[in-house]
Amino acid sequence: LATGPAAANRDADREAARLQALRDRLDALQTEQARTRDLRDSERDTLNKLDRELRAQQQALRETNARLRAQQTKLNALERERRREQARLRSEREQLAAMLRAAWLMERDGQVKWLLSETEPARLARLLGYQRAIGEWRGARIASSRKAIDSLRVIETRISGETDFPCIYGDRLG
Repeated sequence: LATGPAAANRDADREAARLQALRDRLDALQTEQARTRDLRDSERDTLNKLDRELRAQQQALRETNARLRAQQTKLNALERERRREQARLRSEREQLAAMLRAAWLMERDGQVKWLLSETEPARLARLLGYQRAIGEWRGARIASSRKAIDSLRVIETRISGETDFPCIYGDRLG
């Protein structure tokens, strides 16, 4: 066996080649580790960005739901107001109908003849005063009915305005 300098050189060359291979492998692993770390950092940044966007969307959804609840509360109040006005209008109409029936019955009985046949001026003046008061009352009832109708129209318009917007689910309210 050759144990001389040539053998020692071969052993040293093999050892140097093995060390170089290990260095090359170490460099490759360090490069791979740096690439993996960069990829991890990039993915973490993307995840953080998505998390911020998700929180912003959740906040926007909470705000939208709060506005929707407020809108629904307002709409419910308008609906209650509409029902009150409708009841008032029904009452006004019933009173007007009763008043018209009474006026029709009075005309049928010859109210004009009855007033013209009155011979006492004081009594005639009093009857004319009653008739004027009744006429004023009728006019007030008619004006009140018109006011109720106008108020109901305003409420209907407001309700329409409250429900005439696209809902987040693609439907319309109302």
